[in-house]
Amino acid sequence: MLGLIKKKRQPRTVNTSRGHYFIGQTDALIMEGQKQNAWGGLYNPAESGIAVVIDTFTVSNFSSQFFNVEMWVNPKLTGKGTTSSFLHPADLSLNPLPQPRVNLQYASQITENPIGGVNVMNRIVPPNSTFMSDSGKSGITIPPGGSVAIFLRSPGPFKYESRIVFRWWEDAIEVGGPQ
Repeated sequence: MLGLIKKKRQPRTVNTSRGHYFIGQTDALIMEGQKQNAWGGLYNPAESGIAVVIDTFTVSNFSSQFFNVEMWVNPKLTGKGTTSSFLHPADLSLNPLPQPRVNLQYASQITENPIGGVNVMNRIVPPNSTFMSDSGKSGITIPPGGSVAIFLRSPGPFKYESRIVFRWWEDAIEVGGPQ
């Protein structure tokens, strides 16, 4: 009797050879009241020499009420942005471990909206849940001097707590390469 030959399924892996791959998160983002908002985002410094490719991002809602999430490309954000220290390379086999060149910043309890830029996505995050963007679809590429921000908008007079997590590649830009 002939058996069926089944192709062995390969495990899904992250293509770390594409560039340095990192994961990072904001500290707790607090919004209290209807006009209190928050944001977290990746900023690629003008002198970085890299392109940043966002793989995925997640927004966790630790509160008992929903809130709105907006993704902005190249906005000007208000509030004193704090630089996150919760960043790490995802490939722990590298030695020495690379350091990210991108800045992951965040701010809580702000009343102003993003200025300029383009709002490319709006979602609602239900209570006590996590929203995750699509993975592996060649995300948004941020050139030097560019940014992407996730803006959290409070819809009501409640207290909200959230965290934003980003996963991204940093690829060196070849100067004088093919155009």
